[in-house]
Amino acid sequence: MKFDRLQIENWRQFSEIDLQLHPRLTVLTGANGAGKSTLIRIFSQHLGFQRPLFGTPFLADGGGLSYFSGIFSKRGRRLFQRVSKDRQADQRQVGLVAYDNGVSAALSVPDISGAQFQIGINNQQQVFGTHIDSHQPVAGFKGVAQIPVQPITAQVAYSQYSQEINQAYLGNRTNFSPMYRLKEALISFAVFGSGNAEIKGNPEILEIYKEFQEILEVILPSTLGFRGIKVQPPEVMLETRSGDFVIDSASGGVSALIDFAWRLFTFSRMHEDFVVTIDEPENHLHPSLQRELMPRLLAAFPNTQFIIATHSPFMVSSVKESGVYALKYRDFDLDKYPVREHEPAGALRVESIRLDSVKRAATANEILREVLGVPATMPSWAHEEVRSILDEFQNREVDADSVASLRQNLEQRGFEELYPEALASFVEGKS
Repeated sequence: MKFDRLQIENWRQFSEIDLQLHPRLTVLTGANGAGKSTLIRIFSQHLGFQRPLFGTPFLADGGGLSYFSGIFSKRGRRLFQRVSKDRQADQRQVGLVAYDNGVSAALSVPDISGAQFQIGINNQQQVFGTHIDSHQPVAGFKGVAQIPVQPITAQVAYSQYSQEINQAYLGNRTNFSPMYRLKEALISFAVFGSGNAEIKGNPEILEIYKEFQEILEVILPSTLGFRGIKVQPPEVMLETRSGDFVIDSASGGVSALIDFAWRLFTFSRMHEDFVVTIDEPENHLHPSLQRELMPRLLAAFPNTQFIIATHSPFMVSSVKESGVYALKYRDFDLDKYPVREHEPAGALRVESIRLDSVKRAATANEILREVLGVPATMPSWAHEEVRSILDEFQNREVDADSVASLRQNLEQRGFEELYPEALASFVEGKS
């Protein structure tokens, strides 16, 4: 079971969201606060990752504190302006999620919520998958002191690793870390998979051990020169062309890639077809790795549907055959949304815009400007200096002399590479 479509209307910052999910990769992008993580949360809730939403507090009738869940009435006013506390349990439909079996489930939230609330999913279908959050827990070094006598299976490895991540997310301290659990499992695979003169080897576990290394070969950057894993109890080593090092000492970016590989690989040993949701997968990654991550994951897990939320222009354009949606703030269009006629002046809401292949093939700078709404892709100090140069030309006509003088001014201050953008601004200011 995979996702086919998501629709939301008139809830929180959303006026109209309509996502047709790609069977392999759907990318959500947009400014901070546009709602990418909220949408990802709807999908990940199917996968067992229950993260609450938070209501907006207000003073209810009688002076008590209640919480607004984000629904807007047809007259464009918040419901808490006219409902009383006895409506707190009422649910209102705000959208639907459709699955690839043709079934749809209604999404609902309470009129008035508590400080925290969950999205109700009526007629929810079973979807197998896993979620990778944007914040990775930082673990201290700890050697593996012992391994269980019973060999660790891929299912147990996934469960123990995920449990440590969830505990860290909730702020709970345990005696172990996700990295410790990964090392523990790899040592178990090596010992019980290969066997020795006294212990009979387990071919199935040995296959898991070898397949994980094949996955790492696909996902890790070629510049690392990954050659394999070497178990040297109580440590696990990464063998590379530049030397061997303990897996704990991997850089933030390499550690993030190992985390992706381990979670998805161990889950894939339980389910061949599954869904993966990732919030901000670009964290810790060099731009070259941001561009390569999703193609590598798609190649490593060919039966998986990925849904990601990202700010990275390199990820927006990384896969040609994908669905990419920008979440953009819009002023209300009263012709399109006549129900908004009483909305306060200047109010903004978010709509989903599907990007065509031309916009997705743009350069990183073009995507930053046109898709993510970054007004200038040069450093802010450089932008200010170029603006001061352009101010000197505001009373001059666009002719050969002024254009040559503009270029000379830019070159003298070390901004010759910004000449095309400066010239465009100069000409645009005269049109």
